[in-house]
Amino acid sequence: RAAFLAEHPWCVSCERIGIMTPAEHVDHVTPHKGDPKMFWEGPFQALCASCHSKKTVEEMGRGG
Repeated sequence: RAAFLAEHPWCVSCERIGIMTPAEHVDHVTPHKGDPKMFWEGPFQALCASCHSKKTVEEMGRGG
């Protein structure tokens, strides 16, 4: 986690709209759903707490 955030310090969702927000979470781009390979190997993205929460709520609504 720390190594990923050191290499990817900004929230990718915020960056897309021109806002530079420090990332706090390493998020699985695609929900791993218990797949150990996907859990450990990703793909990953850096997100701030707010964007990570929004994504989690959206995925839960889709059965993720």
